[in-house]
Amino acid sequence: MFQTQTEFENRVGRDRVLQYLDRGLTGSPDPNLMACVLTDGNKITYAILNKKGYSADQLSRLALDPTIRRQVSWICAEQMALMKPELLSPDGTSMYTKISIGAQAQLTQIAMSILRPQAEQVNGAGAPATVSALTFEAQPAFEFAPNAEHPRGRGGF
Repeated sequence: MFQTQTEFENRVGRDRVLQYLDRGLTGSPDPNLMACVLTDGNKITYAILNKKGYSADQLSRLALDPTIRRQVSWICAEQMALMKPELLSPDGTSMYTKISIGAQAQLTQIAMSILRPQAEQVNGAGAPATVSALTFEAQPAFEFAPNAEHPRGRGGF
């Protein structure tokens, strides 16, 4: 599981969670609604990350990664907002729509290996990746070698 209720409430804010999920005005979120929100967010994340073909063991290690957990929080927040249609804007979006789209895009980049774990072992073409890190770092597609004669790099761009 990529997200827990406590972590979700800490990231989004307990007041905001109560605004959307406290249907009985009891001062705590409805457990069934909270379970739906967390399940939907976790399933969306699993579906995105599964595109790379991670094994179950690798996905369980990725579930500990703070970058992924942060993105799952925003996906869950969007799922939470969709449960209260009266708070949606006229075009059907919520206050979390754009940040959720960004979170899903970042998870897609992780699944496409545009963003990679720093210590991810590259096993060669067609071989599954070995995940052993918990932090992610953007990897540039290419980098010009510095040159003393051309300080801006090859070609002088």
